[in-house]
Amino acid sequence: DLGFPFSRRVLMNSFMGIPPEDEHIFLRWLYAGPLLGTMEPGDPKPKEFLEAWDAGTEHCAIALDRARNGANDGIIGMIASGEDAGKISKDDIMATMMVLFAGGLTTVSATVGACLLKLTEYPEIAARMRQDPSIATRFFEETLRLNPALTSVMRFPTHDMDIEGMWVEKDTPLYVML
Repeated sequence: DLGFPFSRRVLMNSFMGIPPEDEHIFLRWLYAGPLLGTMEPGDPKPKEFLEAWDAGTEHCAIALDRARNGANDGIIGMIASGEDAGKISKDDIMATMMVLFAGGLTTVSATVGACLLKLTEYPEIAARMRQDPSIATRFFEETLRLNPALTSVMRFPTHDMDIEGMWVEKDTPLYVML
């Protein structure tokens, strides 16, 4: 309850430069993402996912135009300032935004929750950190080691392939354990 709103605000509003009134566009994509895990080999991507992607790319196209005119200081503005002669497409921007957002939102939220849980389990550590804030970094790193926020990722092969004797068709969702 604390970690999700915190990470959403930090990632979307501060880092990515998405105004609060546009958050729903990217949250829609986030909530449609698990539909990919219901796919069978060869299935097309779910309509809800594709519609959410299209809404996000349209937002990115508008934000990219604003950024090219100096009106966006979030990550889109950084990307626009570094692009070479307009070669970055709205789909490229959307893909970058989604990697940052999807990767960051849940991991930051889970890490905030894990840190708070550890502090309630070990109040003596919380007391030590209040006395010496310099140990917070070590505490944070140890919490990440003990409670990793991410243990797998989903990928889609771009072509049919054989992986050690197992045939995998193009676009089959694969879960890769980290």
